[in-house]
Amino acid sequence: FGAAVAFSIFLRQNSLPLLAMADLTAPSLAIGLAFGRIGCLMNGCCYGDRCELPWAVRFPVGRVPDTALVSRGFVLPDETFVFALHPSQVYMSLNGVILAVLTHAYFRYRHRDGSVLALGWLAYPVARFLMEYVRGDEMGQFNTPLTISQWVSMGLFVSGLVFLGWLMRRPATRMSAPAA
Repeated sequence: FGAAVAFSIFLRQNSLPLLAMADLTAPSLAIGLAFGRIGCLMNGCCYGDRCELPWAVRFPVGRVPDTALVSRGFVLPDETFVFALHPSQVYMSLNGVILAVLTHAYFRYRHRDGSVLALGWLAYPVARFLMEYVRGDEMGQFNTPLTISQWVSMGLFVSGLVFLGWLMRRPATRMSAPAA
């Protein structure tokens, strides 16, 4: 949220169109998500639930998944291994790449400035909500089976719908790209 505020201030100070620039940067945000999740994989955070698939990952004893699973009682403290887990970080990284390709491809077909941002704003929380079903690092919140990330995803999706509604009521303006 801080980056969005800083981005808005920068654009205002430089007299640049907010919605057009948001469309232009949306694919980059998704690439940032993709790289960020690789960092999560390397750290061991944001880990998945138990997995028996061939691409499951095992984290070393003493890493984030091990200590968390021991503290929850899923793994005994003297175990020498952590059971195989979904590589949810890789799934989310791939999702970031797909979202970047999707928003980049849609850019040339957008009907108005802000529509690429709206696409990313609506697609990301859907993918994140679904991803939570294979994650194992968060438990349900507010006496529900939904994780905090699912609650945030629902809020993001609703705010994305509000943004899209606001956008559709505005005059259709589209900043054209300079000729190459």
